[in-house]
Amino acid sequence: MLKKELDYNFHDAIVVSCEMEKEDRLSLVVMLYEVFYLNKGYLKITFSGIFNSGKVNEFIYQLDKDAVEPNWNGTRIDNLNYHTKKISKDLDQNLVLNLDGYQPINIHCKKLRIEKQTTSNSI
Repeated sequence: MLKKELDYNFHDAIVVSCEMEKEDRLSLVVMLYEVFYLNKGYLKITFSGIFNSGKVNEFIYQLDKDAVEPNWNGTRIDNLNYHTKKISKDLDQNLVLNLDGYQPINIHCKKLRIEKQTTSNSI
């Protein structure tokens, strides 16, 4: 199954929190940008079965270290999309996460799950 687009536009969304739940599972809670989503909804994005977990762990460590506050990361998302030059299929997802102030990172994982959250503290 080819996947070319995500269900949400993450441009200008804000990373509220990030956590490596396991060595190969990353969860981000983000607040959507109000221009695209009037209610500024929160989403939990979970990348499971990360193949390049060493690189992702280093990236998340730096992101966590640069957080604005302990319970509010505050980093703006430029975009989160499927990789345009690599095909994504079941159990083989290739995504690019581009955050303001950081080099884009490729996240190669088995699964991507995006869930609506009622608050920012839903990790």
